[in-house]
Amino acid sequence: FSRFRDLGLRSAEGNTVLFLSLASSAKESADAVRAINRLRQSGRSLNVLSFGDIDPAQFGLEGPVEHHHRPPQSEIARLYSRANIFVAPSLSEGWGLTLGEATGCGAALLVSDATGHFEVVRPGRSAFFFRRGDSDRLAEKLAFLIDRPSLQLALNRNARTDFAPY
Repeated sequence: FSRFRDLGLRSAEGNTVLFLSLASSAKESADAVRAINRLRQSGRSLNVLSFGDIDPAQFGLEGPVEHHHRPPQSEIARLYSRANIFVAPSLSEGWGLTLGEATGCGAALLVSDATGHFEVVRPGRSAFFFRRGDSDRLAEKLAFLIDRPSLQLALNRNARTDFAPY
């Protein structure tokens, strides 16, 4: 939490979403893209941020995105601090380091039910979970969280508590 801390850059609107955009199919960045596209097609206003080794347009992301190709950790901390919600749609995950980083920077967590995610956060308390590979459910839960900035804050506060032993 010393390197990844909240820099106070978050929008009060609650609609800035961040996700990793990685070529690895295990990270399932394409699910995040499908969910974002679905919400945008329904008329939702979203600010989308991503970072990683591949531009999310290659997964078919429609509309604007601010993508950062392999940024340094200092820039990653700034991205997390701008995000209201960090989406982690991984099919497989070890410990979930990015969840700790996002939490430290103040983002609420929306994560897949990959085993490693359960190691560090708890469903409904410190993160919202969705079934791996279910981009429709991801979109529903993302819309639900966007509409509830106070819930975003509560999830983050609880995640900080859950991460405290680490």
